[in-house]
Amino acid sequence: MITTDCLSWSSTRARLAAAALLACILPFASAQAGEGSAKPATGVMSVIIGSKDFNIREGLPQNFSEAKMVMNMVGAMSARESKNGKPDMTLVKRAAKYYKDMANDPRFKDLPSALSPALSGHTRPPCHYFLFVPEKYASAPADRKWPMLIVLHGAGGNMKVGFPAITKVAEDRGYILVSPSYRADGAWWKPDAREFLVKVVEDVCAKYRVDRDRVAIAGVSNGAAGAWVAAKIKPELYRAVISISGMFEGRPEPTPSEGPPVFIVHGARDGVIPVTFSRNAFKAFEKVRPGTEYKEYPRDGHLVFFTKLDEVLGLAFDWLGKNMKPVAKENKK
Repeated sequence: MITTDCLSWSSTRARLAAAALLACILPFASAQAGEGSAKPATGVMSVIIGSKDFNIREGLPQNFSEAKMVMNMVGAMSARESKNGKPDMTLVKRAAKYYKDMANDPRFKDLPSALSPALSGHTRPPCHYFLFVPEKYASAPADRKWPMLIVLHGAGGNMKVGFPAITKVAEDRGYILVSPSYRADGAWWKPDAREFLVKVVEDVCAKYRVDRDRVAIAGVSNGAAGAWVAAKIKPELYRAVISISGMFEGRPEPTPSEGPPVFIVHGARDGVIPVTFSRNAFKAFEKVRPGTEYKEYPRDGHLVFFTKLDEVLGLAFDWLGKNMKPVAKENKK
């Protein structure tokens, strides 16, 4: 059983900060998926399934500022891991710049945030996901199948925040990206989260030409723990797993087991989930899961995805390219 006992905070803000914002991977612009249309929508989308009365701002004050909340999270997390207990203002300013850039970009400026229901203790069954489909999908041959990467957020938020860079990488590499929104604690190992995840995969596959033999799942912090559980329970669904600042089986020394390969990234100075979790996981899986790799950053902490964004994205997609090659037709028989 996975627990979050190791994620202890000194304040509510720090608790939200710890695993939440590191889940800042996917940026998306406002649109709805083109279900039933001759030409499926491409680009960035915000999709709701199964609950048409979903209110994206439910329970939030009118003056709620997602940008300020994110800056507070980054500040609290960096302060927790610094020697002097003070926030890293360079990181805080970087977060502010990402929001400013999104506000000035027509692709992202009108995107509603699904962060709101999570913070307000939203209890309705999960029903929202972000979607990115490469623009070149529309002009590609009708028989072309596309690899898909699912990314799970951590505690306190979702994957909308920041980082438009990932959509460029996905466009260049030819990947469909999916990021579901779950509850505030990012407890993706819960049964309802796993069920929702399967529904999201099926929804996207029904609308787009997804290569079911090349579906990978990734996550940051609690999202990484959830990605691991999802791939362990349904190994036939996922070809590869990416864990960033995460844990395996909720304990420092996971049991060696066969399954899809894992790309593990961790900061040595992580003050939330100790780096030993990932070091031990690599030792446990490198021989029984061919293709498993580990990247450690000696000077970074829990926000390693945030501090090493471009490099981690490049390494992750390079690794996927090696471990998610198309399956030959004769091998499918």
